[in-house]
Amino acid sequence: MANVVTSAWTRSGLEAAGFVGWVTFEAPIEYGEVPQTGGIYVVVQTADTEPDFLASNPGGRFKGRDPTIDVSALEANWVDGAEVVYIGKADKLRRRQFAQFGAGKPIGHWGGRLIWQLPRSSDSDP
Repeated sequence: MANVVTSAWTRSGLEAAGFVGWVTFEAPIEYGEVPQTGGIYVVVQTADTEPDFLASNPGGRFKGRDPTIDVSALEANWVDGAEVVYIGKADKLRRRQFAQFGAGKPIGHWGGRLIWQLPRSSDSDP
């Protein structure tokens, strides 16, 4: 089955469905832009070409475990034209450790670790 991206799984598609409050990874905790309530969060990327994945994952090494995924596995799971690269949920969005893990803090959050090997994962664009 071919990987298919529909307009519903783009930033504009999500905005049309009511998603609001787009922020960068740097801004949320520092500036209080993320609500303390629960909710769904998405990670989008805007590059329209297949990424050149990072060989090493910058995520935190919780209990010494390396979160790096082999580049061949990342390439095999990539969906051409993808904008939404991760969807998560949290009971308290402000407490979510996802971005802290990606910044290298040794937190036991392995969900979504594949996105941190995208070449622009440290960029601040929302």
